[in-house]
Amino acid sequence: MIRFLLRTETPVSVCTLACLALLLTAIPSHAQRPDTGTVVATVTDADSGDPIPGVNVLVDGTPLGAATGPDGRATLPSVPAGTQTIVARSVGYATGRTDVEVLAGQTTRVAFSLRSSPVEMRGVEVTALGPDLQPTQQLADRQIREADAADTGGLLRGLPGIDAVRRGPLGFDPNVRGLTGTEVGVYVDGMRTFPAGPLRMDSQLSHFDPSSVQSVEVVKGPYALT
Repeated sequence: MIRFLLRTETPVSVCTLACLALLLTAIPSHAQRPDTGTVVATVTDADSGDPIPGVNVLVDGTPLGAATGPDGRATLPSVPAGTQTIVARSVGYATGRTDVEVLAGQTTRVAFSLRSSPVEMRGVEVTALGPDLQPTQQLADRQIREADAADTGGLLRGLPGIDAVRRGPLGFDPNVRGLTGTEVGVYVDGMRTFPAGPLRMDSQLSHFDPSSVQSVEVVKGPYALT
C-alpha cells in the first residue's frame, strides 16, 4: 500500500480526493500478465539424487529459459498458460523433456531426474613425418677455396636461402629462412657448438678459420635442429 500526504493551504474537496483515488487504482500492474503462470523446475541426478546446478531449463518453442542454481532449482516466470513442453539440458546428461499444464496466475512444479550420458568427441589424429636429414645445400672443398671468404659467414652467404648475421665485432650466426641465433644448430665434426663470450656475442662460427673448413652441409627440416 502506498500512502500520500497532501499538504495544501486551500481546502481539498471530497470530489478531488475521489478523483485522485480513482487515478491511483487505475494504474495497471506489470508484474505478470494475467494469461501466464510460473514454472518451477527441480533437476536431480538419477543415480545419486543430488541436485544438478547449471542445467538449462527451457520452454520449448519460446525464448523463455533459466539455469538451475546450487539447489538444482530454476524458476521460469511469465510462461504462457496452456500445455507447454519443458526441456532440461546439461552437458554430460541425457536431455529431459516433459509436458505440463501451466495455469494462469499459478505456479506449476516439474521435476527432472537426469541420467548421465557420456559425451562423444571425435578424436584428433596427429601424424609426424620421419626426419629427412638429407643436406639441402652443400659446399665442397674446391668451392670453399674458390670462395676465398674472409670469414665463415661469407661461406653461408653464397648458399641460396641462407645468410649470416653479425653478433658482436667478429661473431656471425647462421640465418636459415628466418631462424637465427641459438635456434639453428651448428655442428663441427659431429659436435654441437654454442656461442661463448660475454652475453653470448661470440658466435660459434667465429671459432675456426674458414680456410680450415673442408665441407659445409646445411640440413633444413622439422627435425634438423635436433
